[in-house]
Amino acid sequence: MPFCSFANQDLGFVPVDDAFIRHFLPYADERDIKVYLYGLMLAANPYSEQNRMDNLCVGLDLSEEDVLCAYRYWQEQGIVRIVSEDPLAVQYLSVSKAFEPTRLIPKDKYSDFVVQLGGIFPSRTLSSNEIYMFLQYLEDSHLDPQALLAIAQYCCNRKGEKVHVAYVLTVAKNWAEQGVKSLADAENRILEAELLGGAVREVFHALKKRSEPDIDDYQLYTKWTRSWGFAPDAVLCAAKQVKRGGMAKLDSVLDSFFRMNVFSVGDMQNYWEKRKQTLDTCIKINKVLGLYYESVDHIVESYTQPWLQLGYTEESLLLIAKYCALRSVRTLEGMREVVESFYRQGVVSEHSIKVQLDQYAAEAEGVSRVIEATGSTRGITEADRDLYRTWSVAWGLDDSLILYAATLAAGKPYPMGNVGNKLSKWRAAGVSTVAMAKQFEQTAATAAPTVAKPAAPIAPVAGSKFRRAELLATLKQDALYRKLDQQIHTLSISMAHYEIDNQPVPATLVEEMNSLNAARRERIVALGIDPAEVE
Repeated sequence: MPFCSFANQDLGFVPVDDAFIRHFLPYADERDIKVYLYGLMLAANPYSEQNRMDNLCVGLDLSEEDVLCAYRYWQEQGIVRIVSEDPLAVQYLSVSKAFEPTRLIPKDKYSDFVVQLGGIFPSRTLSSNEIYMFLQYLEDSHLDPQALLAIAQYCCNRKGEKVHVAYVLTVAKNWAEQGVKSLADAENRILEAELLGGAVREVFHALKKRSEPDIDDYQLYTKWTRSWGFAPDAVLCAAKQVKRGGMAKLDSVLDSFFRMNVFSVGDMQNYWEKRKQTLDTCIKINKVLGLYYESVDHIVESYTQPWLQLGYTEESLLLIAKYCALRSVRTLEGMREVVESFYRQGVVSEHSIKVQLDQYAAEAEGVSRVIEATGSTRGITEADRDLYRTWSVAWGLDDSLILYAATLAAGKPYPMGNVGNKLSKWRAAGVSTVAMAKQFEQTAATAAPTVAKPAAPIAPVAGSKFRRAELLATLKQDALYRKLDQQIHTLSISMAHYEIDNQPVPATLVEEMNSLNAARRERIVALGIDPAEVE
């Protein structure tokens, strides 16, 4: 399922409902707005390769936890649905439908409440939908109507009479979750918020914010200190480390600490020291791979931290990065595959990685000698490494024997394929030393030629079709052969279009086809199969 999608349709543009701009955007945090709008863009193209959580995190410089918190907020507002949290999948719902009445409420049940509510907003008339939202909340929450009126008055005092109903109800819901049920509870909560003014201003000063705290800020501070149990000095310590993002970013930082059981100033400082080391490791790895990212927070979370948790050290990861660079693996995803492969083999310590690097270097040296023995001066490819590994490891042949076969292939077309064909014949004949190979070649060269008998009509050898099918099945198990075969098939279709239109086939396509056919034939020979048996 796509990371972000619409509940009802796919769109080719990014729609932003007027109701979102009027009723939700003014009261949401900057982080939550960014996540909603960026996800909205992804939802407009649900099957694009860009529609992934990691792209959103990199694009907004947010952690996965930040994104999840934002979507939880919008789910509470009723305009998205979190289908799954792991992996995160979100559906965007109709914003306008969030205001549609869903059930009837007796007209006279809250008549006094409605009159008093109008007195709180004397300079504007609440719409029927806004009044209905208040009444529906009372029905659902069983909050004392007088407590809700006190909360509404408090919000108006803080935000002005233009404060939106959704904002008031969000405050009411948060307070209710903290135990506010009656008018007395609400009044105590309001008094407590007023007394927190000095502490919240200290946090603002640490965040370098010059504005005055509002009700949202008091609510956050109360959550941190009362619900989560952070001491004021711990909140201040965390605030001093937040460079941008304000209270929303501080909330995310403290949420992460809460989940990690990090509460004291000392624990926070210890965490930051370790994180700094992890960031340094990440940057060093990127440098070895030739990569650069403006922000590495998401890279640390997705790659470096999981690797360290597997037991790798900075030194061992840098060795693996050098190993990847030698093999032309220049992406973090490519390095992840190498790390996982090493881990499955038990290659974790610096010593075991160095042994692996030594083996790789020795293999490269062996392949280079073979290529030089064929008379070629070209560089080493992964295909060469695969062939050498097959001859030396899978077939168990000695390097001296492989080099002798390479000297015999010098000057011949498809030299590496010729080497593989020669080694295959020797192996089948039980040849294991250079002396035995020389004797085998001498015997083959002096053997009397076989004279063909004339006259009899040629009949297909019994089982030849099955043999061909068997050989083709074997070839198709080889990744390089499959790749070449698919390229030839695709190119032949392109060339056929020219022939159908009575147009000459471009010379470049003909040359490319000849090159691919030659490479495929060389691969067939290298796998020990006679091309004539499969053509």
